Amino acid sequence: MFGYNKMKYDYEALSEIALKLISQSNASKSFALESISSAKKGDFRGADEKLEKANQAWLSCQKQHTALIQDEAAGQSVDISILLAHALDQVTSAETIILLANELIDLYRK
Repeated sequence: MFGYNKMKYDYEALSEIALKLISQSNASKSFALESISSAKKGDFRGADEKLEKANQAWLSCQKQHTALIQDEAAGQSVDISILLAHALDQVTSAETIILLANELIDLYRK
């Protein structure tokens, strides 16, 4: 799906990618927030495990996002719909929540 060709993504393909990004970024945010809750209770092992799951889900999003950028740079047209814009916003917010979760967990450890 993420080949380097000069084709244009159709709406259905972009919608499918967007929905996957939304799903994975929401999973990432949920795991990150759960990691904060675990750390707050003193369960740092659980916090670390949940944060690792958050990072894995976010990496999945980032790979799909990067593939879209690479395809567009290679000449494949990517029309931005509101759904895709929302999905990319969710990926960015997941990254922010993970970064904050790391900081909060470090504070709870102290």
